[in-house]
Amino acid sequence: MKIKLGDDRIQIYVAGPITPQGKVGKHPVIEFLDNVRRGVRWCVRVWQEGFMPFCAFFDFVYWLVLKDDEEISESMIKNLSMTFVESSKGVFVMPNEKGYTTWQDSSGVKAEIERAEELKIPVFYTLKALKKHFKKK
Repeated sequence: MKIKLGDDRIQIYVAGPITPQGKVGKHPVIEFLDNVRRGVRWCVRVWQEGFMPFCAFFDFVYWLVLKDDEEISESMIKNLSMTFVESSKGVFVMPNEKGYTTWQDSSGVKAEIERAEELKIPVFYTLKALKKHFKKK
């Protein structure tokens, strides 16, 4: 499927679990990688529909380029994500799938939803609802 780049460039925060919760019977590293893979795929799907997704699932890349004397704290990453939630036109919450961490098990996703709702930023739980709200075909 081709990417539909519209002139409106509607920014959407894609929310989903990243941190392993140990509830799906996988090694934490595998669970993390599955969560990241799944999240990036949903970001691509949102992008393919003509939206501009913010993809927090790439945050781990920052650790790959740190120098030995540098560090990124959990609060720094959460602040980064929340800044993008606050500047988005909508939040898309990835649907749950059997065998994967659910968004309800993610304190981060729940905090992102809560913040969006406080700011009256619409939250969507299906791609269909997201497209309908912004009148995308």
